[in-house]
Amino acid sequence: MKKFIHITAILCAAGLSSRMGETNKLLLNYRGTSLVHRSVRALVDSCVHDIIVVLGYERELVRQAIGSPSGVLQFVYNPNFENGQTSTIQAGLSHISPHSDAFMICLADMPLLTCEHVDKLAMHFQSQSTPDRPLMCRPVQKDLPGHPVIFDASFAIKLMNCIESDGCRSVIRENIDFLVPYLTDDVAFFTDVDNYDKYLELL
Repeated sequence: MKKFIHITAILCAAGLSSRMGETNKLLLNYRGTSLVHRSVRALVDSCVHDIIVVLGYERELVRQAIGSPSGVLQFVYNPNFENGQTSTIQAGLSHISPHSDAFMICLADMPLLTCEHVDKLAMHFQSQSTPDRPLMCRPVQKDLPGHPVIFDASFAIKLMNCIESDGCRSVIRENIDFLVPYLTDDVAFFTDVDNYDKYLELL
């Protein structure tokens, strides 16, 4: 895919994995590698220009699981990771390049997502964007929202000022008129590993 605009990916890899019990879900193995490594690999091989990986809970173990894939990664530590996903997004945004035209909020527990999925979503965002109308874009299947979510860079200030702990959901809700859905039935955009039952089902 031709890189028409500068997109920064922010990978949220700081969570407590509380619904997994004592297991950090990002370290779970799927098809020979950890969930977090697969997520990083999909971004490294995609059209995004740079990648910010936000660490928190068990940051050293997660960092080791990522390894050293080719491509430039910027690691950021969120000391407030226990406060929820919004704090992780804000930690990533505080290190975003001033050259970024857009940023992509990515989850680190979506093992079916590949670089092709990321590229298709980015292409749809680019095809709908205009200089005078900043947009948000996310995968949608009927009424089911998916991930990743792409925001025009102008939305960074809204996310930085967000006081809700629900990640980007409240910002999307408050600016719903600027949301462009990427309509798809591809399960990769909607499959995450929230608990051990979902992990077993995935296997």
